[in-house]
Amino acid sequence: MHIHARPASATDLDAIWAHDLAQHDWPTEWRDGSIRENESGMAQTFVIFNGEDPIGCGTLCFSPECDDIGGRMQLADGKTVAQIVGLRIDKPYRGKGHVSALVKQMEDYAREKGYTKLTIGVEVKDTTPLTIYQHWGYTQFVLGCHEDGDPQATLYFAKTL
Repeated sequence: MHIHARPASATDLDAIWAHDLAQHDWPTEWRDGSIRENESGMAQTFVIFNGEDPIGCGTLCFSPECDDIGGRMQLADGKTVAQIVGLRIDKPYRGKGHVSALVKQMEDYAREKGYTKLTIGVEVKDTTPLTIYQHWGYTQFVLGCHEDGDPQATLYFAKTL
């Protein structure tokens, strides 16, 4: 098993979205938005592979115009603050450090691009990721809000790079 991650090419994006849409009942608009944001430079997706098979991913949103940011400059301002969104990995690969390594790679990439702070969000009801994010250093509270009419709040935390 050769697990590795890299910034996604257009071919990688097609592969991870084909993989994800086959496993989940997600709207194709999510794929289209992700591809558009990557092509425009507003975001950069990273894909985790097992050999040549995509098994997970995560995206750095740089622009407040990204769908996941919704204009909230404190989450991504296009200059010094970016947000990590959409971290996911297939169940058989969870708990083995692959996502932690991916986040480290994303942090290094953001730092190289001149970003000094990254943000990440977690739903209040989902305490496991919160513990992990805090372990990674995302401990600076940024804001809490309700997303898309969801009665559960989402909390956002930051880490200075």
